[in-house]
Amino acid sequence: MLLANISVAQKIYDEFSECALLRKHPAPPPSNYDILTKAGKSKGLDIHTDSAKALADSLDVAKVDGFPYFNTLLRVLATRCMMQAVYFCSGMDSDFHHYGLASPIYTHFTSPIR
Repeated sequence: MLLANISVAQKIYDEFSECALLRKHPAPPPSNYDILTKAGKSKGLDIHTDSAKALADSLDVAKVDGFPYFNTLLRVLATRCMMQAVYFCSGMDSDFHHYGLASPIYTHFTSPIR
């Protein structure tokens, strides 16, 4: 579904560069991650937030013995640190990046995930 949405976003942008309806997700400011990094540090874990990839990699290895739901807790906190994704018309902005999906362009051609 992601590949379909990314492919369609690129196609409609290529064909209608001024009026393609796209969806972007801005990167959160570093201060949004304070509660997440504090939670990690409370259990001796470093959560790296310099990029979406660094965050994903940190979350993948963030485990605490005797606390099986700690990773789930961190992932919920990470979601709450994110910015709101927004729809926009391509002619009104030049930054199309979708931070949460690590994609340079995106739209909802298929039905939304939620």
